Amino acid sequence: MSSKPVRHTLGIEEEYLLVDLETRALVPRRNPRFFAECREALGDQVTGELLQSQIEIATGVCRTVGQARRELARLRGTIATIAGRYGMAPVASSTHPFSRWDEQLTSKGARYRKIAQDYQMVARRVLVCGMHIHAGIEDKDRRIRVMNRLIPYLPIFLALSTSSPFWQGHATGMKAFRPTIFGEFPRTGIPQVMANWAEWQAFTELFASTGLCTDSSKIWWYLRPSLRQPTLELRIAEVCTRLEDTLTLAALYQSLLAMFARTEEPEPHRFQKLVTEENQWRVQLAGVEAEIACLKRGRLVPMRTLVAELVEELQADADELGCGVELRRANDIVARGTSAEVQLAAWSAGREDDLPEQEALVSVVDELVRLTVAGTKAAA
Repeated sequence: MSSKPVRHTLGIEEEYLLVDLETRALVPRRNPRFFAECREALGDQVTGELLQSQIEIATGVCRTVGQARRELARLRGTIATIAGRYGMAPVASSTHPFSRWDEQLTSKGARYRKIAQDYQMVARRVLVCGMHIHAGIEDKDRRIRVMNRLIPYLPIFLALSTSSPFWQGHATGMKAFRPTIFGEFPRTGIPQVMANWAEWQAFTELFASTGLCTDSSKIWWYLRPSLRQPTLELRIAEVCTRLEDTLTLAALYQSLLAMFARTEEPEPHRFQKLVTEENQWRVQLAGVEAEIACLKRGRLVPMRTLVAELVEELQADADELGCGVELRRANDIVARGTSAEVQLAAWSAGREDDLPEQEALVSVVDELVRLTVAGTKAAA
């Protein structure tokens, strides 16, 4: 390449489930000493979530995917080590294979109480975890233009991260059930195309002035600009069980934005939101095996083809950014499958060995526990 690509900083948030190492079920009541130890070790990089059976970590601002790797390995490993002292383990999966939502307890705190009050059973049912990637974009109007341009790519991020094939002890027949549960909230899903920052601001101000939504952090689109930070937040991805898969998505995001910075911006297709919603549904069902509509071709194209083409298109940018290896692993994810395939394979193997249904689901949790800490010090 004739010039170095634009480097966008990254910040990654991951939500984990906390399981009891004896029963493999979720821990409905989080031990306050466990959380206090996590805070002492990690400070503000660890927070609670709506349910006590969840915990969230966040990296600092990272310039490179390599820096994000070190941060995430430290955060995952520290949580796992501390949890082990309390007979627990963190699980990086967007749903638990068998634990029930109605057995979980809401976390303490004014924000959580307000969410539970405002959204009632929808909030109590949201026993799901996600992974969010923030990309630093200082210019506000460019933040909006990049959001518009990224919309058709969102199903690819979902396909490479699916980790919620089970719900309440049942195989759903889907690779990603989390969007169905989270989609019960208002203001979720594929974002609306916006003309510029002023239009985004007018939208949030209208919602605030009418009382529809007075807190812009409760606009839970799968891609959203931040009013508080100079970032564009990618929210469609499920939490990846494998650390390496998280880093591949981060490399894909950073490389895509670098490509956008050096190429001409196309006019958003007038039906791109509608088409992307249909593509999301296809990915929820079939994951990396899905065929989705390609607006450029005007027909369905296998996800594996789209991923291979995108990796090739972004490879030069990724190499310059130092994340070429991580980007190429997107093809590996397609070939071997995501966490969803791992979970379904473990469950099927258990059933083929004539294990009772519950024991087969427990074997799924065992695999999740193992893979969540692979590549961290806690795995040693």
